[in-house]
Amino acid sequence: GIARSLKQIGYKPRKTLVFCAMAAEEWGVAGSKYDWSAGAYEQVFSACPGWQGQVIADLNFELPAHAHGRKDGVRCTYEYVDFLEDFLSRVQVDGQAYPDGVEVVYPIQTWSDDFSMAIAGIPSMVNDFTGGSFMETHYHSQFDNDAFYDEQVYRLHHELFALLIMALDETCVIPLCSAPVMKRALDGYNASSEILRSFVAMDLISPMTLASLAEKISDLEKMLSDAADVAESRYESRRSLNSHYRALLAEGRQKEAECLYLESREAE
Repeated sequence: GIARSLKQIGYKPRKTLVFCAMAAEEWGVAGSKYDWSAGAYEQVFSACPGWQGQVIADLNFELPAHAHGRKDGVRCTYEYVDFLEDFLSRVQVDGQAYPDGVEVVYPIQTWSDDFSMAIAGIPSMVNDFTGGSFMETHYHSQFDNDAFYDEQVYRLHHELFALLIMALDETCVIPLCSAPVMKRALDGYNASSEILRSFVAMDLISPMTLASLAEKISDLEKMLSDAADVAESRYESRRSLNSHYRALLAEGRQKEAECLYLESREAE
């Protein structure tokens, strides 16, 4: 696996890496629609609550040996979208496993352990596994078998996530950007404005009430737009710091890298 490979090549991580095999994913609360990932939930909320506020990223595997289509995806929380897009732009992906490459998709979904980590405040990501007919015809059924194991896909995911671990390990400051969160909220407000107009047409609210609500929504949209601009500016500063830090490490200038790391603590 990834841990053994990192050890075999003599990689010395700068941050603490924890490799955890989660259990009880399909065993949860009786009578609930949300009866999965109980093991991951208990892991982060009961067994290791100290992870909250300390872990900078959770990387999860789900069906990593099966290709669900021609294009692969890394599904993540909104805050890691920019970092992952930058990371993937610098990585060569095996075209035989996924002819159409790899993309970033978001947000995460409730079907896997990374969801429990995310609601605990740990930014999470997972190889996207929700597409394709396999999920409808074979997933979690007696029809699933070894014929669906794909060696190339298995290797690609392990190599890709190993590189992702090293990329995160070589960051000077946590590469999070909250701008996509603000933009998603803006989309929601834009949609709500359209819905409210239809309420007037159906005589559910008065034009005066609509005008008042529209003004409040406009104020909130301005706040979110400004917040998104600030978030993007801060992320660019972080990206610049991380790029400089990564270059120093690549050139073997360890002392300068350490000084930069110490000077950048306030940026987090």
